[in-house]
Amino acid sequence: MRFTNRRSSRLAFFAATALLLSFPPATARSAPPEVNGRVEQIGEFRLLRVWGTPEEMGFAHGYLLADGVVTVINASCDSLAKQGRASFDDVLAQMLPFVEIPERYLRELKGIIAGMKARKGSLPTLKALGRPIRLDDLIFHNAGDMIRAFGCSGFTVWGDQAGPLGVMTTRNFDYPIASPAMHAEHLLIVRQPEGRRQVLSIAWPSYLGTFTGLNDDGVSAFMHDGTGGAIRKPDRKRVPLPLVLADALERSTKSDAAKNINTSLRTLQTYPFSYMVRVATSRVEDDVPAHVFRIDKSGVGENPLGMNRCITTNHYLTRNGKPAAQAYKGSLSRYQKLEDRLSTTMTREAAWAAQAVVASDNQDFPTLHTLVVCPEKRLIDLAFAKWKSGKVVPATKFNPTTINFDELFPKQPDP
Repeated sequence: MRFTNRRSSRLAFFAATALLLSFPPATARSAPPEVNGRVEQIGEFRLLRVWGTPEEMGFAHGYLLADGVVTVINASCDSLAKQGRASFDDVLAQMLPFVEIPERYLRELKGIIAGMKARKGSLPTLKALGRPIRLDDLIFHNAGDMIRAFGCSGFTVWGDQAGPLGVMTTRNFDYPIASPAMHAEHLLIVRQPEGRRQVLSIAWPSYLGTFTGLNDDGVSAFMHDGTGGAIRKPDRKRVPLPLVLADALERSTKSDAAKNINTSLRTLQTYPFSYMVRVATSRVEDDVPAHVFRIDKSGVGENPLGMNRCITTNHYLTRNGKPAAQAYKGSLSRYQKLEDRLSTTMTREAAWAAQAVVASDNQDFPTLHTLVVCPEKRLIDLAFAKWKSGKVVPATKFNPTTINFDELFPKQPDP
């Protein structure tokens, strides 16, 4: 496996001071707004970095990625139409009464709207709907996990199984991509809320939650589709699960992450779909560095762990580590393939090869990103899928880029 090099660049904004001094106030140009963010490049990956209050982070997000936000919302509308569902606005009206966005994230979403308006002069029109974008559209985008589930595969190893790496955790994210345009907006987002930890998520513009996440203390959180029961009809308001995880990562260290996430899930009580949340950290005294929590219509549970490892595809495990009765063939097959690969001490190269064996080239659920995280070495290996000849080529088909934590999480994000 070959590891690629990285170069970083920054997008900055400058006021035209000389012009402001040369013209009378009535014709003076407005200085660019203060933007608590920038767009960087790490290898082939675009990275949005924002910091400050929820309003400041949201404004920077909307100002810097206004066109991308419109692209992904349009793609969501088109996807619903292709599925033969009711119109986007009809689905929106049915869903919104059951979505609870925590106040700090609602402020951030409002900031995105404000930033888009500042960048464009007015709120851009959604081609798919023939109306300007609005806050409700962003709420819908951030609550997609409440109307459908998604699949993934990965493992975490530690102790003798991880050798000199100490701990290693991996992740394939399999997800239906609506269009080449939406695929092109797939990016890294690093948020540093004022007074909280920096968190990386791999997502799309205007998405604040975390389904693939990592914080600056090396805590990872990954969502996996599960085999628990689903709620047929919404019955009460709930917070989207990726926002629950984002909040937990923003306030957790390796010592308390598992406890914080477990507590947050139990606060939700139940959930419309079945998900597993795999949490991994560097080694913690008197505790294992991995946990797999489950949440569905019945409440919160936990998958048992193996000796120095846990494998997670898309089915629950019983107390003796056997697949639960509801496990489906595809998930069992991927689980077995990973189990076969974990018979020896894992290296980063071996981990990447293992993830390649279970990657999906099914165009309905292709593997969009793959990563290997080594929290004690403070680095990740990462690759994105590519769109070629009208098809998505899985991320594992490409050599990963190695990224140091210090590149993702500088001590002072504001230059």
